[in-house]
Amino acid sequence: MKIRTVVAVVVVFLLVGFQSALAQTVVFSDDFNDGTADGWWLDRSCHQGGCGNWRVENGMLTQDSGGDNYIALVEGIFLANQTIKTDFLANDPGGYGSTVVWYGDFDNWTGIRLIPNHNPGGIWIEEIINGIDFYTFYPYQFSNGVWYQLEVDADASRGLLAVSVDSSYLFTHQVSTLVRAGRSGVADGNAGGFFDNFVLTSNDATAVPEPSGIITILTGLLGLVAIAGIRRFRRT
Repeated sequence: MKIRTVVAVVVVFLLVGFQSALAQTVVFSDDFNDGTADGWWLDRSCHQGGCGNWRVENGMLTQDSGGDNYIALVEGIFLANQTIKTDFLANDPGGYGSTVVWYGDFDNWTGIRLIPNHNPGGIWIEEIINGIDFYTFYPYQFSNGVWYQLEVDADASRGLLAVSVDSSYLFTHQVSTLVRAGRSGVADGNAGGFFDNFVLTSNDATAVPEPSGIITILTGLLGLVAIAGIRRFRRT
C-alpha cells in the first residue's frame, strides 16, 4: 500500500508538473559565441548529394556541403506553438537556410526556407508528409551577401505559420500537415550558409522529456504499482 501511494503521488506530480510546464514561457537561445554547438543535434548524414558538416565557426553555426535539407535541432525540447527567430546569411550562389518546426522524423517536418537565388528569390514553405515534399513558394526580393532575420510564429492548433523578415510581416501560410508538434531548429542546403542569434520561444512546453520519455517514466511507475499489488496479494 505504501509503494502504491508513493507511486500514485509521483504520477500525479509528474502529470501536474507537465501541465504546469505547458503554461510557462520557454526560451532557448544561442549566439554561438562560446564556439560550441552544445544543446544541438547536428545532422552529419549523407543524402541528396553530400554529407552534412555542421560546425560552429567564428561565432556562427554553419553547414556548407552540397545537397539538401541538412538539419540541426535543439535537443530536449518538444513544441507545438512556438516562435523562432534566427539570422541567416546564404552562401553564393545557391545556398539557402530554413527554420524547422514540428520535426517528428526526417519524413515528417516543416521548414520555412529563405532562398535568395531562385529566379526570383523568395521563401518556400516545405512540408514533408510521410516522406513526400510539398512546396509553396512566396516571392520576395533578397540580395546576395546580406544577413536577414527570419522569424516564424507557428500556431499549431490552427495550422498557421506567420512569416516575417527583418521584423516586417510578410504572410501567413496555412499548412496541410497534421504533424504539428515536435523538435525545432534550422536546416540548410545547396552549400548552405551561416546562422546566428537563434531564439526559440513558446508558451507550450519546457525542456521536459519528449513524449517517448514521459511514456517510459510512466510505464516504469505503473510497473511498480503492479509489483506492489502482487506483494499485497501474496500477503493476503
